Order: sequence, then C-alpha cells, then structure tokens
Amino acid sequence: MKLLERDLEVVLFERDRRKVTLTPAGAEYLKHARSILESAEIAAHSARQAGLREIGPIRLGYSVSALYSSVVLNAIAEFRRLHPGITIHFTEPTTRCSIRALLAGEIDGAFVRGPLPRHVDRWGSDRVILLATEPLLVAIPRDHRLARFSSISISDLQDEPLLAISNRLGTALNERLAQIFSDENREPKVVMETQELSSLLGMVRAGVGVAIVPEAVTEPRSIHVTFKPLDAHGAHIELYMLLPKRIPTAISRLRAILHAQRTRNV
Repeated sequence: MKLLERDLEVVLFERDRRKVTLTPAGAEYLKHARSILESAEIAAHSARQAGLREIGPIRLGYSVSALYSSVVLNAIAEFRRLHPGITIHFTEPTTRCSIRALLAGEIDGAFVRGPLPRHVDRWGSDRVILLATEPLLVAIPRDHRLARFSSISISDLQDEPLLAISNRLGTALNERLAQIFSDENREPKVVMETQELSSLLGMVRAGVGVAIVPEAVTEPRSIHVTFKPLDAHGAHIELYMLLPKRIPTAISRLRAILHAQRTRNV
C-alpha cells in the first residue's frame, strides 16, 4: 500500500497502533477502484458471451426430415440446457440450398440428408459429420394389402400410387429414391407431391398412396399408418451435420454434444 501511495503521491490511509482507516483521498480512490473491477468483470463476461455467440443467435439450416431425428433433437435440447442464453434460428432449405447458404456465410451449420455432392464429400471429417444412417421404410395404410408383408420390394410397389416430397425442393431423399428405382429398372408412379412430411403421411392415412420415408419419420407411431422395411439395394439414407470453414465456438459446443451422444450409443 505504501508503494501505491508513493506512486499516487497521496496518503490513502491513516495508521496508528490499533487500526488503519481511509483518508478522504483513500475513500475516493476505493470508490473508483471498485467501479473499475466491476467493469472488468462485465467486460470479461461479455467477451465470453461473444465467444459463444451468446449475444447473438446462431443460424442452423435443416432439410425436410432432419428434425425428426432423435439424434438431432436430443443434441439441441442438451445444448439449450447448457447454453440457455444462446438463441437458435432455424431455416428449412433443402440439402443443396443449405450447402449454398453455408458457403455464403448465411448459416452457421446445417443438418442435411445424403447423398451429398462430391465437392462436399471432400470437405473433411471436421466439417462433414455423419450422425446416422437410417433404413428407408414404406409407409402404408394399416388396411392396405401390403400391410401383411414383413418387407416390401420395389416390384411390390410397381402398381402402387407413390406419394413424394416435391421435386421442386430438390431433396436428397428424392435423389436416393430415384437411384433405387433406377437400379431396379423401374419408374416410380408418383401421383402426388407435397412440401411437408406431415402432409405426406396424412395422404397415406387417407389412402391416396404409399410413401417411402427415413426411419426417423416413423415416430410417433400412428394407429392408421404402418411402416415396412424397403427391401432394395441402397435402401437407406444418411444424416449429416455440415459446418463452415470457420466454426463458431457455439457450433463447436453443439458438435461436441453430438459426438458425446454418438460415443454413448456405440
């Protein structure tokens, strides 16, 4: 303290054998010192928040069926529990639109379905994270003739009206289905396209046709619709998380949660 008084060239304390008290100059110095310490604590907290983007939202894209996945939903729930100050904004582009938005810096990450374009496959495992590989299932009304089958082949669907997500959305699911039918030398008989999976399953329930969907979409189960495995080569679809070159800290935390979940499930 004597060194401080020497630097300031002022007496801060009155001292005697029994006690030490502040001088008026010392009291004034203490008031400002406390204010500086409080400001430093606020600055440190703000810096930590900025590092996690807690002072602004993070932006996540997702393809049409990705948010049906328990892997994604559980990770988001855990992230929100650990970081309640971070706002998440979701946008619902297709896989290809998500990739373009990611490259343009319009979103901070995306949950998308495969197959992925070749140039994205070359991004590396730090930016392309395989979260799950799900079987494709055929959604049919419970009173449909195919409901008694244990699995359904492409030939079983030859004369069946097929419902699909709109091709205008350019979904990865449609690309995978087109390849599966092509491998079997078949043409899908698409009679109706919708923009939402909930509408798709509603039309199945109404008996308009059948649909092929990822396994995650089958939850919650319906008493009116049943799901049977599609028996065909390549009858599965991948779920990925895609990340930008420069990964925000908050997105790194979300990636760590997803990694921990996958490790527990192995």
